[in-house]
Parts: sequence; structure tokens; C-alpha cells
Amino acid sequence: MSTLLRRTAVHYITMLGLFSVAGCVFVRHPFYNGGDNQDILIFFTPFYRLFLTYGWLYYLLEGFLFAKILKRSRLPLFTTPNITLLILRRISDSLSRKTPGPLLSWRAFFFNKHIRSKLLGFVVKAYFGSLMLIFATNHYRTVAEALRQVALPTADLDTRYNLVYHSLFLIDAGLASIGYFSESVLLKNRLKSVDPYPLSWMVTLACYPPFNGGTGELLPLHMGDECQLAFSASALVALKVGTIVLYVIYVWATIALNVKFSNLTHRGVVATGPYAVIRHPAYIGKNMAWWLEYLPYLRNGANILPLIGWNIIYLLRALYEEKHLSADPEYVEYAKQVKYRFIPWVV
Repeated sequence: MSTLLRRTAVHYITMLGLFSVAGCVFVRHPFYNGGDNQDILIFFTPFYRLFLTYGWLYYLLEGFLFAKILKRSRLPLFTTPNITLLILRRISDSLSRKTPGPLLSWRAFFFNKHIRSKLLGFVVKAYFGSLMLIFATNHYRTVAEALRQVALPTADLDTRYNLVYHSLFLIDAGLASIGYFSESVLLKNRLKSVDPYPLSWMVTLACYPPFNGGTGELLPLHMGDECQLAFSASALVALKVGTIVLYVIYVWATIALNVKFSNLTHRGVVATGPYAVIRHPAYIGKNMAWWLEYLPYLRNGANILPLIGWNIIYLLRALYEEKHLSADPEYVEYAKQVKYRFIPWVV
């Protein structure tokens, strides 16, 4: 029992410290404390208070269930709290001029693959998790306004399209948030590894704020009158329906990943839902939806090269994702069973 209580205290105090640091960033950093991005505090503040009050109970129950149900007496060595304690011990040794052990030298510490993976995993959670919460808040507000607009007698096709579109992305961002902020041996979604390839990080970050601002400058997409083609009303309706169907596939992929959802990390192989048919349903769904969205705006070749550029970015994401995941024999076996990356029986 004393071991369980000590481990609970270490986990709780360490994670409380990390959440406190994250809270300071959310409050002070200009990216988060201005405009719509400050909505992150709408979620973070009650979560922080809840964790402050009951976080210790969660770790106590997890430790108890881990030992009783899984028949293991100790958690893995390289957990976030243990790594944080190693960092503090290394700092203490440096200040007291003690000679560190082999694992505690700074070079050995950060070149240890387990430690590096955990630290990068925390960066992924803090960055992408906060973004997903911001996205979810923005989509929720848009959905609420669209519901009000669609009830009016003046509601048109675009109003109904926006309601469905933002509802889908509200589901996507909401589930993604849960995926980033939930990790437990009981959920079987513990971090296995973090993508080690710099190019993979570059093309992934290029798709998200604030980095996608620069990507958008290089690959600008426009929907102005100057690039609009003449389409009949029925053709536009068909394009919007097709776009929604493709976004449904995209969101279906997020639902299938469930609590294992996360960019740049491996948290277990998923072979259900659309992943039983193709290996990258989210990427192909989103990219094909973009082509349908911008098909009426290809006059004089406008948007064609930028769309191809975005396609290449997502292709690189898929290829490097597979390169990372292929270090796991379970994923190699999955890739043998599900042979197609993007389109069944084609590619």
C-alpha cells in the first residue's frame, strides 16, 4: 500500500506541475491569449480545477486497477512523472556538482529513446490537444449560429451545408481532443512511440496553426468570382453532397481511432471502420473533399497547383506515418491484410 500511495503522490504532483506550466503558457503566450484562441481557457480552467481536486484519486485508482486487473505490481519505468523526476534529479546533481550516473548525463538522457519519446509525446499532447479544443469551440459556436439561421424561412442550401459541415468537424475536433488528453493502460492507448523523422514533423505542422499560415501563403486557395466557373444549380448541389460524403468518411476515421487518435504518435493499431478497407481514410477523404469544394473555382487553372501542393503534403504525411508505424510488427501485419493506402483496389 505504501508503494501505491508513493506512486500516486509522484504521479499527481508531477502532472499537476506540468498542467500548471501549460496553464501559464495558455494565459501568457500571445498565440493563446488573443482572439478565439483564448477559448482554450474555457476548457482548461474547469479541467485544471477538477484535476487539482480529484487527480490524486484517478492515479490511486489507476495504480490499484493496474496491479489487480493486469496483475502487474509496477507501472512502466519511463512514465512522464518518472522522467520528470529524473530531470529534477539531474538538475540537482548539476547544482551540487555531483557526478551523474550513466542515464542521468544530459546527453545520455535525451538520447534515450524512451525518454525522448515521452517528452515529445507531451509536446504533441499540449500542442495538438489545445488546438483541437480551440477548433471544437469555434465549430460549436458556428453550429449554434447555423441552427438559428436554418430555422429561418430565408435559409438556403449554403446555410444547411454549413450546418452539416461544421457539425461534422465539431464531432471530429471533440473526439480528437479526447484522444489527445486520455491515456491509460486501462484504455489500451498508452504511447508506444513518437515519429522520429524531422520531415514528418515538418509536413504535419505545416497543416496546423500557426504554421499553416505560411503554408497557405505558399499554396493559396481562392473562391473569388475571378476564378469561378459556370455550374448549374443541380451540379453545385451534387458537388456539395459529394463533399459532405467525403467529410463523413474523414470523420468516420476519427471515430474509428477513438481514444487512440493522435498525430505523430503510435498508440496502437486500429483495423476497424474505414481502416479495415484502406490505411489512410482520413487523408484521402479530406483531400478529395477539397477537390470537390474547389472544382467550381478552377477557372484559368486557378487553385490547381495549390491543391496538388496540399495533396503532396498529405501524401508525405501518409508515407512517413507508415515508415514510423512499420517499426511495429503488428502494423506490418495490418499493412499486409489491408493492402491499399487510399483507394480500394486501386492504390
